[in-house]
Amino acid sequence: MMTPATNRAYNPHVRPTPSSEAAIREQAQRKSARFQLSGHVTEHSARLVRQRILDEILEGQRSIVIDLGQALSFDSGSLGIKLAATIKATIDVKPRAKKNVIHLRSRHVRVAILSTATFDAVERIDPTSVTFGKTGAEESLLKCDKKGRQVNGDKLRDLVCTFRVAKTNLGASDVAGVLKAKTKAGAEVVGTDALTVVAKQKGEKDQDCDDDDDEWSDRDDD
Repeated sequence: MMTPATNRAYNPHVRPTPSSEAAIREQAQRKSARFQLSGHVTEHSARLVRQRILDEILEGQRSIVIDLGQALSFDSGSLGIKLAATIKATIDVKPRAKKNVIHLRSRHVRVAILSTATFDAVERIDPTSVTFGKTGAEESLLKCDKKGRQVNGDKLRDLVCTFRVAKTNLGASDVAGVLKAKTKAGAEVVGTDALTVVAKQKGEKDQDCDDDDDEWSDRDDD
């Protein structure tokens, strides 16, 4: 095998031919320039990132990745780029129940947004933005717990919210509930969970919640 040190034809001062330069440039352009934003991104920081992105574009880069996965707050207007990011979250309808059965005689139903190793639902989600129901656009929110709850045993704090059943627009033919929210940084959050809806029977009295969907307490987190 010939190496540059043993190859007499090798000359470090000789520039690559135009064709090889183009190949090198094309190969470099295939790789994405990645910018990861974390924490609270200030307007000043966003403008610095914008300048770096413009520099990359001027140098021929055509693939730019902006990772907002760890951003707590972010003003995309300062960046000068319209961003549309959607986070697919895992939700659990009636997290304390064995079955996701919603009785329309109940006034309220609880839904948990589960955290993961890379997504802290309690810290990231704006609790005032959460909606839940037939399409996910229903403004049925009653409240979200201020402190996280350990719902699924992974020792991560999950966000548990309570919704008004009557405002979810769920009916007996529906087989799934959709939750939508926004992070504090402005990214969209969407989650879906299977469920069964049971119509209110004649003569049944309304109740606050189903028996298997009672209020969460601090003891439940121990």
